[in-house]
Amino acid sequence: MGKEGVHLGTLGSRVYPTETKAVTFDWYGTLAHHREQIGRSKSFVRYLASQGLPSDPWNPQIMFDVFDYYADAYRRTTSPDEQRTFWTEFAGRLFQKANVRCDPDEVPAHVDAIRNLFGPRCFQLFPEVEQVLSRLKRRGLKLAIISNWQRGLDIFCHELRIAPYFEAIISSADVGFDKPDPRIFAETLRRLRVAPEYAVHVGDLVDDDVKGATEAGLRAVLVDRSNARPDFADSRIRDLSEVERFLD
Repeated sequence: MGKEGVHLGTLGSRVYPTETKAVTFDWYGTLAHHREQIGRSKSFVRYLASQGLPSDPWNPQIMFDVFDYYADAYRRTTSPDEQRTFWTEFAGRLFQKANVRCDPDEVPAHVDAIRNLFGPRCFQLFPEVEQVLSRLKRRGLKLAIISNWQRGLDIFCHELRIAPYFEAIISSADVGFDKPDPRIFAETLRRLRVAPEYAVHVGDLVDDDVKGATEAGLRAVLVDRSNARPDFADSRIRDLSEVERFLD
């Protein structure tokens, strides 16, 4: 028995209370995936090629720059006309930063494609996600997302209709720390008001998610959808429907 009658369990060399109060999730590869399985940047480069539009080589920083604008300017409640105005500006900024050789007057012709390539509709939740999140909420657990991602992830979650399940949605661009930095885990748990030993983190990357969470004092579960890491047999699941067996 631990302090105050809480049962203790072990994971590796650490000892944890077996009571779980919070579950945190990685975003990409854990809750959602790209519909075309190639990611937004490669989809964009492929689109430019299909349109005969030359550009500079893709720089990952572009994604963070344009999504700073997205997080500051996008509003889910605006009218269709206002949203089109937003996406026209987004496309113009994207083309400028990628140095796409395109006449500015031609940018509006690409707005619908850019919205499809970069907006929430380019992602799809894994089939079990909503059912699992619903079950965890019914158990009274606090849920959060911790992701190495651009700003605006909370908006994506709203448009994919999973935001109400979470008490915190944290991207690295929001707080200035990338996983596996323990500070991003600590900030999330501060918002949840849960000590790390009472939390479980679920993610698909060994270094960012498993090692990062463990070093921050959380328990960690690896989502191994492709069955590539049998060496993590004691803390591995094939999809999220198995996660509850690690919570008690």
